[in-house]
Amino acid sequence: MFSLFGRHRVLAACVAGAFLASAGCSGSNNKPSTPALVTNGGAQTPAAKQVTDGTKLTAGGVAGSKDPASTGKDPASTSKDPAPMVVAAKPVDFEALKALLPEIEGWKRGEPVGEIHSLPVPYASAHARYTGAGTTVIDLEITDSALRQVLLPISIFMATGFDERTEDGHTKAVTMRGSPGYEHWNKTGRTADVTVVVASRFVVRGRGREMAGMDPVRAVVQAVNFQLLGKLR
Repeated sequence: MFSLFGRHRVLAACVAGAFLASAGCSGSNNKPSTPALVTNGGAQTPAAKQVTDGTKLTAGGVAGSKDPASTGKDPASTSKDPAPMVVAAKPVDFEALKALLPEIEGWKRGEPVGEIHSLPVPYASAHARYTGAGTTVIDLEITDSALRQVLLPISIFMATGFDERTEDGHTKAVTMRGSPGYEHWNKTGRTADVTVVVASRFVVRGRGREMAGMDPVRAVVQAVNFQLLGKLR
């Protein structure tokens, strides 16, 4: 009886012999045959058709494709143009902003002050302080962001329907004369803040201290002529 190792050697020898015989390696000089290109009737065989088709693909490219150079079009022109970017503008003269700080009945307006800033980005602003009865004070400021997004309020606060309320006050989106904004009321601190963005560029903000409610600050902010402000350039 053969051992397990002996049987493996015999089996390997048989397999090798069969392979050599089928490949013509037993001393024959025959070369591997190539597929026939034509039949006895002269028609192309499938193998010949594959060769012909491959030649056509190599010469003419993939069927159905077009060379951009042959169409006379710039390949880059086929891509979609990116969304247009907002280009920053030059800030307006702060004197124009000062002129829009209103006189309001029942409030004493302090001397308006205007400024042009170069850092962190160029912008212009004007502000004035309004003093009411007792210690009530409202600071009103108009800023020209010059279309620089970094100077505009956080947009989520101005989103339609935004409304956060606590026992101590609220923050919610508002609309004043068609312009979006938001207001914040702190009952404990008695502070009120109203911010409105006009023409996607100018920020009007009123901040009140020692306030009994939001209404006085709203009234001061709305006293600014939004229509004239939005036309400044």
